[in-house]
Amino acid sequence: AKGQHAKIVLLACLFTLSVALGNMSLQHIPVSTNQIVSSTTPIFTALLSMACLGRYQSNEQFASLLPIVAGVVVSCRSSVSSRGAMSDGILLCFLSTLLRALKSVVQESILDGGRSMDSLSLLYHMAPLSACLLIILVPFEASWDAIVSASRQSPTLVYGLALNALLAVVVNLCNLLVTQFS
Repeated sequence: AKGQHAKIVLLACLFTLSVALGNMSLQHIPVSTNQIVSSTTPIFTALLSMACLGRYQSNEQFASLLPIVAGVVVSCRSSVSSRGAMSDGILLCFLSTLLRALKSVVQESILDGGRSMDSLSLLYHMAPLSACLLIILVPFEASWDAIVSASRQSPTLVYGLALNALLAVVVNLCNLLVTQFS
């Protein structure tokens, strides 16, 4: 139980850092570039799964990822200037993607471990810690005054944020279920 608890804490930290780095990257790159770079998550997941869990993918699976790599390289090369914020944004996005892949590998080790845990229990244990970590990081990404001011100007923003939080829980639950059953 102690080792599993440490993995849950690690999972929450990886999730939080991947979200924070992804958001920070959006200050430097367009959403479209962020999505393109994020499409490399399966590649990182396969490589990390091989390195950390000893799970190997078939040559066909790796070959199917090559067009993604080629597309990301072409896209990033054409959009990055030799200097400037664009490069920083892409680097932050790649780090976010790498952490997201590592999160999937840790998640898989928890769900498939000797004393496996079901997806809903994992989400139940991980979500409060992740929420606390995200709340701690909010002041670094936005000022509380700006959030309160925006909420006063648009009361529907609060409902939108609540809906966003609910959707995040649903997405994470789906992600955990996919990992558990794959």
